[in-house]
Amino acid sequence: MILARFKKVFLGLAITAVVFIVGSLVATSLLTRNAVFAQRAEKLEAAELFGDTQQRVLIGSPQTFLPLDAKAFLDGTGDNGAKLLNDSYLREKNIYPVQVKTVEFFRNAIILASILGGALMFLLWWLGHRSSVKIQRTA
Repeated sequence: MILARFKKVFLGLAITAVVFIVGSLVATSLLTRNAVFAQRAEKLEAAELFGDTQQRVLIGSPQTFLPLDAKAFLDGTGDNGAKLLNDSYLREKNIYPVQVKTVEFFRNAIILASILGGALMFLLWWLGHRSSVKIQRTA
């Protein structure tokens, strides 16, 4: 049977799928270990005219972000204890803050694809191994 010829390839791809699973888990933990709970905020220009530099408009809800440039943070915290990110600075420097849930989404997609691909490769390896054993027994 033709599957018997590719047994080593199938087994190698199944092992590669396991390596991808482990690698994605390790990479995610390394990327997110210094994650920051923060909320984007912008200073009010109208308030600055009157000398109040602490009034800010909060943008969106607080999220957990990957570590950013230290200059991107404003002094103080939001009502919920989140650090404040200077949205003007982020736009000026073309920095897009990556959320932890985005990293986790891609990790989960890689793990799912690796599990499905690895299971398929293991099944094909097993079928190839089984057919080669039958051929050897009949010979």
